[in-house]
Amino acid sequence: MPSASGVQFSLKKTSPNGELSAVISSVAAALVSLQIDGREFLVPGPNRSRTAFLEGVVMAPWVNRLDEARWMSSSGPQQLPITDPINRLSNHGLLLDHEYEVLGRTEDAIVLQAKLPVVSGYPFELEIRVTYALTDDGIAVEFEALNQSASEAPFAIGSHPYLQISPFDTAELVLTSTAVSVVLTDERMLPVHKISTAGTDFDLSAGRPLSKTALDNSFTDLAFDEDARAHTYLEAPDGTVVDLWQSNELKHTCIFSPDNYPAAHSLIKAVAIEPQTSAANSFNTGQDLIWLQPGQIWGASWGITVFSR
Repeated sequence: MPSASGVQFSLKKTSPNGELSAVISSVAAALVSLQIDGREFLVPGPNRSRTAFLEGVVMAPWVNRLDEARWMSSSGPQQLPITDPINRLSNHGLLLDHEYEVLGRTEDAIVLQAKLPVVSGYPFELEIRVTYALTDDGIAVEFEALNQSASEAPFAIGSHPYLQISPFDTAELVLTSTAVSVVLTDERMLPVHKISTAGTDFDLSAGRPLSKTALDNSFTDLAFDEDARAHTYLEAPDGTVVDLWQSNELKHTCIFSPDNYPAAHSLIKAVAIEPQTSAANSFNTGQDLIWLQPGQIWGASWGITVFSR
């Protein structure tokens, strides 16, 4: 039987940059560890269970928060279970506690698949496939969604990785983003409107120490390069850089930098950099919401690259 964090699958690869390894949980297809020559770049790492911070999980068929767990379809109002009763929300989709099946596995890659449970409030049959593959300098992740329903289905997806650059305290890292817009939220962390980051505390283009950063916002209008990738960077004092890249199907990067992440003996600074298709509550706002047609296969990718300046 799997634990609450699922069966853990280990990937390994020898590259010109060293010995790489990763750990993925079968529950929520969560990416929980990425190491190069024993140096860890993800939280919580391979030896700790998932916490309430939902490290590394895949969010689908919606991301972040759904207001009142309700949305309106063409056939009428839809009601999903409320998972955050204090704020009256449903958080992070339907697969947080779902165990994915293994479709294929090699020493350095794994393909996981889940069928979304058909529930009241989301009456669609979707198949989600997540592929993790170690590269020479990090890891690449592919999303694939198939709508097996007879009608179009609203859809959003994203990952929830927490990054680090060991052995440094995360508060010492510098965060840089190419996003030129940010989505402001209300007291329940639901989107209100989008503004330009220029001239605001949300402008991360020149880099910001995480010690001076408190964020829980979706950044968008990303700068995509010639490879159709956008980049968010973390840099350590020794010049090590973690580049979280995402394909242009993933139009948003949610950045969450809590000061109360539970470490072994204390609460510490942490940072989640979440590539996703939309901001929160997109079932209701319609902003960047994807409608999958019957039989449609949709795909996107993201990954982590580590290099030194």
